[in-house]
Amino acid sequence: MSVVRVKAIVEGYTEERFIKGILAPYLGARGVYLSPIRVMTSRSLNKRGGLNDFLKPKQHIETTLKNDREAYCTTLFDYYALPHEFPGMDDLERIHGAQARVVHLEAALSAVIGDGRFFSYLALHEFEAMLFSDLDQLEQGCATLARTGSRKKLEAVLHACGEPEAIDDGPHTAPSKRLADLFPGFEKPVHGIAVADRIGVDGIRAACPHFDAWVRKLESLA
Repeated sequence: MSVVRVKAIVEGYTEERFIKGILAPYLGARGVYLSPIRVMTSRSLNKRGGLNDFLKPKQHIETTLKNDREAYCTTLFDYYALPHEFPGMDDLERIHGAQARVVHLEAALSAVIGDGRFFSYLALHEFEAMLFSDLDQLEQGCATLARTGSRKKLEAVLHACGEPEAIDDGPHTAPSKRLADLFPGFEKPVHGIAVADRIGVDGIRAACPHFDAWVRKLESLA
């Protein structure tokens, strides 16, 4: 089985750990070698992570494609709080539904990059939504942090939204905000990765159709 290499441009340390420790081994068994690269946010200070503007990730994607012409390239950015100059944002108000908006933005980014080896992915609405894929694992992974009644509140969130990727992106109701409220002391790089590992890629795919479509695309490269 031939191995296909894919570089994933990610926005932070948690996403880097998720790909390196969880998603890459899963895809590696299927002939796809996925490696994460964090966005350089300040070259002078050698800082990485976060999307404060669009220019830096765009340059990073283009440089990655230029420097390795045998590899594919994708992204793992949060849809939540994207910079206003991100491709496709001007047309967003006329598009109804978060799923349709994310697909629109992904297509707009791919069009701007203009390379057949590149395809974008935006997490709906952010990485933390994946952690709602299995409430048992989420609850157990954050057991020492949980407030009283957290399980009922988690169930209420999913009941109201329908699925993890539909949890909205309000400043007080985004997945990360809900987790911080229900599990004081929750740390995305620590507890988030531990919960994602407990759930597993297949568990996340089963609950998150947009994430599943991205993984299917990655699998198809092999």
